[in-house]
Amino acid sequence: MAYILVMLGVGLRRLLALSLWLAGCSLTTDLAGFSAESTSADSEDRSVEDAAAADGQEDAPVGDGGASDRSSADFCAGATFCDRFERTDPTGEWDPPKVSNGSSLTLTTMRAHSGTSAMRTSFATGGSSAALHKTLGTAKKVRLEYAVYLEELPMRDINIGSIDYHFAGRSNGVYFVFGGGQAKATEQEINDQGTMTHNGSLGAVALVTGRWVVLTIEVDHTVTPQLATLTYDGVVVADRKPLARSYPPSAPKIVAGSDYASPGAAFRIDFDDLRVDLTP
Repeated sequence: MAYILVMLGVGLRRLLALSLWLAGCSLTTDLAGFSAESTSADSEDRSVEDAAAADGQEDAPVGDGGASDRSSADFCAGATFCDRFERTDPTGEWDPPKVSNGSSLTLTTMRAHSGTSAMRTSFATGGSSAALHKTLGTAKKVRLEYAVYLEELPMRDINIGSIDYHFAGRSNGVYFVFGGGQAKATEQEINDQGTMTHNGSLGAVALVTGRWVVLTIEVDHTVTPQLATLTYDGVVVADRKPLARSYPPSAPKIVAGSDYASPGAAFRIDFDDLRVDLTP
């Protein structure tokens, strides 16, 4: 009887050892499989995240303060006139450029608000101009939108990006003046003899440097006095402000660049993604 009990104890110990060995193998196999699956999943997750990050870097806008989606080819859809400056000829479909007194107007690939190139206007220290003009047809409302990049603040005033009207021996315009650290929404006129008259300041906001900023200018001809709305970097600078002059609804002229700049030192401004919409 004692012999039988001893042998039975030995058998039970061997059976227990075998069970533990089998359990260990199963656990090792499961853990190995879990580790491989986790590593594969982590690798896939990282690949997706890396791809998303790369896509984000590629598709992210170069500047902000925007209005329209300039990353899309549809930016120009439905516009009366539009220019993304993706070409080699600076003039494109504009009227002949106005360039004077040592200034220049070129296309640059150094930076762009969208695409690969932008228009660059460079000015000498004294009074000069570097601008593209486009005369348009009759409109009840005119809206101009464009992006601008300043590397630094100008020492003195520069007039940029305007809606102009020429009648009765004078040119009148609604545009921004960059100077004194501000973007100043302004209504001005200059007669054919070159005498400039300041008609009114419509509002001002601090200038931004080192990134792209979107500006809009809109003139409503349907009421008297006519009303101007201007925005800078998403901020409303003038909200339907009445103008001192009543401009004719026919033949507004769009100016990209500056018809008059006296920055006090050599200076340049980049322009991109310009769109004009007329309400006939």
